[in-house]
Amino acid sequence: MESEDELKKKLKDVKYNTNSKVKCVEKRMDDLKGYIESTMETYATLLREICSNQQRIEDRLISLEKEIKTSRNRRVIQEERQVRSRKKILSESVSSPVLMNDGDFHIVAEEDIESMEDGSVGLNIDTPKQLIRTNSIQYIEEKEKQQMIVSKKRGTGSGTEINTYRDLKLETFEIPVDFVKKCLEMNSMGGDIKLFKKMYIDGVPKEYLPIRHIRKKFQYWLNGHMNDDDSNGSYIKDTITRNIESLYLKINMYENYQSNIDQFVNNQDHINKLSDEKHKEKFLLQIIPIVDL
Repeated sequence: MESEDELKKKLKDVKYNTNSKVKCVEKRMDDLKGYIESTMETYATLLREICSNQQRIEDRLISLEKEIKTSRNRRVIQEERQVRSRKKILSESVSSPVLMNDGDFHIVAEEDIESMEDGSVGLNIDTPKQLIRTNSIQYIEEKEKQQMIVSKKRGTGSGTEINTYRDLKLETFEIPVDFVKKCLEMNSMGGDIKLFKKMYIDGVPKEYLPIRHIRKKFQYWLNGHMNDDDSNGSYIKDTITRNIESLYLKINMYENYQSNIDQFVNNQDHINKLSDEKHKEKFLLQIIPIVDL
């Protein structure tokens, strides 16, 4: 039979071995925990990059879509004005002979009109030196391409009070078509301001406005906090006017104005103004009283 000392020694050995294994297991668990945390951090970083890349792709697709719409509208307007100008010149030229420097008259025929280049009528006669009467056409000059980026859709104008901040960013607004159409067809700063209020002001307590002018500084809400804009309010005016432009472009399509081409042309002229820096500066001055604290 084993003595008490031998039993104590064996118990001590067992305890030592057990503690050693426990420590080894704890160390492995700590290593595994560190690995999991590192892996999670890596996955989180990759997820943020994926979301960021996805957002950039969506923004670019929306931007391209708007550029295509704008380009299509310009082309339609140009073609419409060319047709009108050709008809006008043809109708005038039939009853209005052109007096040449040699004293002879020349009736502008349809083939003469077809030879138009750069807005002037090229007559199919021998090198005239002087025209006492000429007809000309003004073509639409292509303006700077407008870059519009729109992100996730978000509704507004529900008539209920909103007690939370809205990020000021490029996005798509769900606003009744009739309301946007009415604002667009005003073709004025007043229409833009009316739409701006519907987008950002109506139903929002002043303390939750995403834009504010405080102590002569411009601020906007984004990423969970207020951000300082530069002294010109560049981010604010650029973002708002581009969102307004996006809403207008959805309405001003040739199919919607086939019976009223003049309105379509006037609408597009006003939409083009939204990218003009002077117009944006005037717009910013108009909204200061609305968002001033």
